[in-house]
Amino acid sequence: MAQFQIFLTSRTESGKKPSAPIKVRYYKGISRGQVPIFGSPRIHLVWRITVVRVLVVDDFAPWQEFVTSALQSDPQYEVVGFVSDGATAITECKRLKPDLILLDIGLPDYDGITVAKQIRRVLPESDIVFFTQHTSMDYVQAAFELGARGFMDKRDGRELLEALNTVRKHRHFVSKRLNEATETGSEVDQD
Repeated sequence: MAQFQIFLTSRTESGKKPSAPIKVRYYKGISRGQVPIFGSPRIHLVWRITVVRVLVVDDFAPWQEFVTSALQSDPQYEVVGFVSDGATAITECKRLKPDLILLDIGLPDYDGITVAKQIRRVLPESDIVFFTQHTSMDYVQAAFELGARGFMDKRDGRELLEALNTVRKHRHFVSKRLNEATETGSEVDQD
Protein backbone atom coordinates (compact mmCIF):
# COMPACT_ATOMS: atom_id res chain seq x y z
CA MET A 1 0.00 0.00 0.00
CA ALA A 2 1.66 3.21 -1.12
CA GLN A 3 1.10 6.70 0.18
CA PHE A 4 -0.40 9.69 -1.60
CA GLN A 5 2.37 11.40 -3.53
CA ILE A 6 2.74 14.86 -5.08
CA PHE A 7 5.49 15.58 -7.57
CA LEU A 8 6.37 19.23 -8.12
CA THR A 9 8.60 20.54 -10.87
CA SER A 10 9.16 24.14 -11.77
CA ARG A 11 10.56 26.15 -14.65
CA THR A 12 10.47 29.68 -15.91
CA GLU A 13 9.06 30.72 -19.27
CA SER A 14 12.54 30.20 -20.81
CA GLY A 15 12.78 26.69 -19.37
CA LYS A 16 15.40 27.55 -16.74
CA LYS A 17 15.06 26.84 -13.05
CA PRO A 18 13.92 29.93 -11.10
CA SER A 19 16.48 31.76 -8.97
CA ALA A 20 14.16 32.35 -6.01
CA PRO A 21 12.19 29.83 -3.93
CA ILE A 22 8.64 29.24 -5.04
CA LYS A 23 5.68 29.55 -2.71
CA VAL A 24 3.20 26.79 -3.35
CA ARG A 25 -0.42 27.13 -2.39
CA TYR A 26 -3.10 24.48 -2.39
CA TYR A 27 -5.50 24.78 -5.32
CA LYS A 28 -8.65 22.82 -4.55
CA GLY A 29 -9.87 20.53 -7.27
CA ILE A 30 -6.73 20.56 -9.42
CA SER A 31 -5.49 17.09 -10.13
CA ARG A 32 -3.09 17.67 -13.02
CA GLY A 33 -1.90 20.70 -14.92
CA GLN A 34 -0.14 24.00 -14.62
CA VAL A 35 -0.89 26.43 -11.85
CA PRO A 36 0.55 29.96 -12.05
CA ILE A 37 2.48 30.95 -8.93
CA PHE A 38 2.47 34.73 -8.48
CA GLY A 39 4.52 36.09 -11.27
CA SER A 40 7.12 33.88 -12.78
CA PRO A 41 7.54 30.17 -12.95
CA ARG A 42 4.79 27.69 -13.34
CA ILE A 43 4.36 24.69 -11.12
CA HIS A 44 3.45 21.43 -12.77
CA LEU A 45 1.36 19.37 -10.38
CA VAL A 46 1.12 15.66 -10.88
CA TRP A 47 -0.98 13.86 -8.33
CA ARG A 48 -0.54 10.16 -8.06
CA ILE A 49 -2.89 8.35 -5.75
CA THR A 50 -2.02 4.74 -5.17
CA VAL A 51 -5.24 2.91 -4.60
CA VAL A 52 -5.71 0.49 -1.72
CA ARG A 53 -6.92 -2.79 -3.18
CA VAL A 54 -9.71 -4.31 -1.07
CA LEU A 55 -11.01 -7.89 -1.13
CA VAL A 56 -14.42 -8.39 0.52
CA VAL A 57 -15.08 -11.81 2.05
CA ASP A 58 -18.74 -12.12 2.98
CA ASP A 59 -21.61 -14.37 1.92
CA PHE A 60 -24.35 -11.73 2.28
CA ALA A 61 -24.97 -9.96 -1.08
CA PRO A 62 -26.61 -6.81 0.39
CA TRP A 63 -23.52 -6.31 2.55
CA GLN A 64 -21.28 -6.58 -0.52
CA GLU A 65 -23.41 -3.90 -2.21
CA PHE A 66 -23.13 -1.66 0.84
CA VAL A 67 -19.33 -1.97 0.90
CA THR A 68 -19.09 -1.23 -2.82
CA SER A 69 -21.27 1.83 -2.46
CA ALA A 70 -19.34 3.13 0.55
CA LEU A 71 -15.92 2.62 -1.01
CA GLN A 72 -16.90 4.15 -4.36
CA SER A 73 -17.22 7.48 -2.54
CA ASP A 74 -13.49 7.46 -1.74
CA PRO A 75 -10.98 7.23 -4.63
CA GLN A 76 -8.33 5.78 -2.29
CA TYR A 77 -10.08 2.41 -2.31
CA GLU A 78 -10.80 -0.10 -5.05
CA VAL A 79 -12.80 -3.28 -4.46
CA VAL A 80 -10.87 -5.92 -6.42
CA GLY A 81 -13.16 -8.82 -5.63
CA PHE A 82 -15.92 -10.41 -3.63
CA VAL A 83 -15.88 -13.95 -2.34
CA SER A 84 -18.44 -15.72 -0.23
CA ASP A 85 -16.49 -18.56 1.38
CA GLY A 86 -13.18 -19.14 3.10
CA ALA A 87 -11.54 -21.52 0.61
CA THR A 88 -12.13 -19.12 -2.27
CA ALA A 89 -10.91 -16.21 -0.13
CA ILE A 90 -7.54 -17.88 0.38
CA THR A 91 -7.25 -18.65 -3.34
CA GLU A 92 -8.22 -15.11 -4.34
CA CYS A 93 -5.78 -13.60 -1.86
CA LYS A 94 -2.98 -15.53 -3.56
CA ARG A 95 -4.15 -14.38 -6.99
CA LEU A 96 -5.21 -10.76 -6.33
CA LYS A 97 -2.76 -9.84 -3.53
CA PRO A 98 -5.08 -7.25 -1.96
CA ASP A 99 -3.72 -4.61 0.39
CA LEU A 100 -6.69 -4.98 2.72
CA ILE A 101 -9.17 -7.79 3.37
CA LEU A 102 -12.62 -7.12 4.85
CA LEU A 103 -13.50 -10.45 6.42
CA ASP A 104 -16.67 -11.81 7.97
CA ILE A 105 -16.46 -14.39 10.76
CA GLY A 106 -19.56 -16.36 9.75
CA LEU A 107 -18.67 -17.99 6.43
CA PRO A 108 -20.33 -21.14 5.05
CA ASP A 109 -17.24 -23.38 5.08
CA TYR A 110 -14.77 -22.01 7.66
CA ASP A 111 -14.95 -19.41 10.37
CA GLY A 112 -13.22 -16.11 9.60
CA ILE A 113 -10.53 -16.64 12.24
CA THR A 114 -9.38 -19.85 10.50
CA VAL A 115 -9.43 -18.08 7.13
CA ALA A 116 -7.44 -15.14 8.52
CA LYS A 117 -4.75 -17.52 9.81
CA GLN A 118 -4.38 -18.97 6.30
CA ILE A 119 -4.37 -15.51 4.70
CA ARG A 120 -1.64 -14.41 7.15
CA ARG A 121 0.56 -17.25 5.85
CA VAL A 122 -0.03 -16.24 2.22
CA LEU A 123 -0.05 -12.42 2.61
CA PRO A 124 1.53 -11.40 5.90
CA GLU A 125 1.73 -7.75 4.82
CA SER A 126 -1.99 -7.35 4.02
CA ASP A 127 -4.23 -5.72 6.59
CA ILE A 128 -7.27 -7.62 7.82
CA VAL A 129 -10.38 -5.95 9.17
CA PHE A 130 -13.13 -8.16 10.56
CA PHE A 131 -16.58 -6.80 9.83
CA THR A 132 -19.14 -9.13 11.33
CA GLN A 133 -22.25 -9.69 13.41
CA HIS A 134 -20.36 -12.24 15.54
CA THR A 135 -19.09 -9.84 18.17
CA SER A 136 -18.17 -12.07 21.08
CA MET A 137 -15.15 -10.75 22.95
CA ASP A 138 -13.52 -14.15 22.31
CA TYR A 139 -13.65 -13.44 18.56
CA VAL A 140 -12.30 -9.92 19.03
CA GLN A 141 -9.37 -11.20 21.11
CA ALA A 142 -8.61 -14.03 18.66
CA ALA A 143 -8.71 -11.60 15.72
CA PHE A 144 -6.20 -9.20 17.24
CA GLU A 145 -3.95 -12.02 18.44
CA LEU A 146 -3.52 -13.23 14.86
CA GLY A 147 -2.67 -9.74 13.62
CA ALA A 148 -5.94 -8.19 12.47
CA ARG A 149 -5.93 -4.39 12.44
CA GLY A 150 -9.65 -3.83 12.89
CA PHE A 151 -12.82 -5.40 14.23
CA MET A 152 -16.21 -3.94 13.50
CA ASP A 153 -19.79 -4.76 14.24
CA LYS A 154 -21.75 -4.67 10.97
CA ARG A 155 -24.37 -2.55 12.69
CA ASP A 156 -21.70 0.17 12.83
CA GLY A 157 -21.38 0.21 9.03
CA ARG A 158 -21.28 4.00 8.92
CA GLU A 159 -17.79 3.73 10.46
CA LEU A 160 -16.39 1.75 7.50
CA LEU A 161 -14.29 4.53 5.94
CA GLU A 162 -13.08 5.68 9.34
CA ALA A 163 -11.98 2.12 10.09
CA LEU A 164 -10.14 1.70 6.80
CA ASN A 165 -8.44 5.08 7.09
CA THR A 166 -7.29 4.23 10.62
CA VAL A 167 -5.97 0.85 9.52
CA ARG A 168 -4.09 2.45 6.61
CA LYS A 169 -2.19 4.49 9.20
CA HIS A 170 -1.10 1.19 10.81
CA ARG A 171 -3.31 1.73 13.84
CA HIS A 172 -5.95 -0.58 15.27
CA PHE A 173 -9.65 0.14 15.02
CA VAL A 174 -12.55 -1.20 17.06
CA SER A 175 -16.06 -0.01 16.25
CA LYS A 176 -17.89 2.18 18.72
CA ARG A 177 -20.37 -0.48 19.84
CA LEU A 178 -17.56 -2.97 20.57
CA ASN A 179 -15.45 -0.35 22.26
CA GLU A 180 -18.28 0.59 24.61
CA ALA A 181 -18.88 -3.05 25.48
CA THR A 182 -15.18 -3.54 26.22
CA GLU A 183 -15.09 -0.50 28.50
CA THR A 184 -18.09 -1.71 30.50
CA GLY A 185 -16.87 -5.32 30.55
CA SER A 186 -20.07 -6.62 28.96
CA GLU A 187 -20.78 -8.62 25.84
CA VAL A 188 -22.22 -6.82 22.82
CA ASP A 189 -25.98 -7.16 22.38
CA GLN A 190 -26.83 -9.30 19.38
CA ASP A 191 -29.86 -7.24 18.22
